[in-house]
Amino acid sequence: MAIQSELNGILSPGEECDDGDAGNTDGQYGTCTRACKYAAFCGDGVVNGPEECDLGSRNGLDLGKGGCTYGCTRPPYCGDGVIDLERGEQCDLGDLNGLRLDSNGQPSDAGRVYCDKECTIIGGIL
Repeated sequence: MAIQSELNGILSPGEECDDGDAGNTDGQYGTCTRACKYAAFCGDGVVNGPEECDLGSRNGLDLGKGGCTYGCTRPPYCGDGVIDLERGEQCDLGDLNGLRLDSNGQPSDAGRVYCDKECTIIGGIL
């Protein structure tokens, strides 16, 4: 026998949430549906709404490349192309980290390495 949701603002058996008749809405990110089930939200393991990522219960635990913050945004990491001084990065050329670059910043066997894969400057100035 299915449990009937009452939309009364009281969490009853079988309901995930209940914000009452006026509070339960369908189709809105981060709300409680009229069936008293959670609508899409950050942490449900599905990228939806304004999210950049969503690893479900792993959000906030893996903050490297491929990780996801508790707020469902991509965390900074060495190799993202953004120099993050607070995390100790001296440089960050994204996918070009660790490659030899010529004076125009293009990959070259004859060039010098400017930024290693740990985002540390080596062999010169960027």
